[in-house]
Amino acid sequence: MDQQWLSKMRQGKTEIFSQIYQKYVERIYRFVFFKLATREDSEDITSQTFFQALNYLARPDAQVENLQAFLYRVARNQVADFYRARGQHLSDLEVGELAETVADSSLDLSLDFDRQLDIETVKKALTAINPSYQDAIIWYFVEEQTIAEISQILEKSQGTVRVLVFRAIKSLKEELKKYVK
Repeated sequence: MDQQWLSKMRQGKTEIFSQIYQKYVERIYRFVFFKLATREDSEDITSQTFFQALNYLARPDAQVENLQAFLYRVARNQVADFYRARGQHLSDLEVGELAETVADSSLDLSLDFDRQLDIETVKKALTAINPSYQDAIIWYFVEEQTIAEISQILEKSQGTVRVLVFRAIKSLKEELKKYVK
């Protein structure tokens, strides 16, 4: 389906982009949400991601083999630009902002209190690890991407991605130890 959409987009049939948006918006938003402090910023970056994607995909010379990987790369770059423009890193965020965001999140689909606290703790710990590790954790566990899919997103070998995911898990476990009493 994605290849058909890409072909139609290259032919100038940009109305098909609404189907691309519907298929991927929740995934991209979730990825961005775990990287930013507020729901509003996450929504803005998600919108910018799809706007930039539309502008590129509408070009007749657009070269995209894997639509999902392309959208994640655009989102990742948008998040990096967001922090670069503010002179911040993800780990600079205030813990209070993260707790407020998680508690007020539209992703909260009536989770019970204990599970909500677990998500809050993981998100805090996630912000303290290397950004590449954050991406790997989000894609692998939250988005349930395969090693092959992550390898396409990052344009790296599957072996490299396996090592990245292993190191990301190890790093997150170490960080989570700080929150366990």
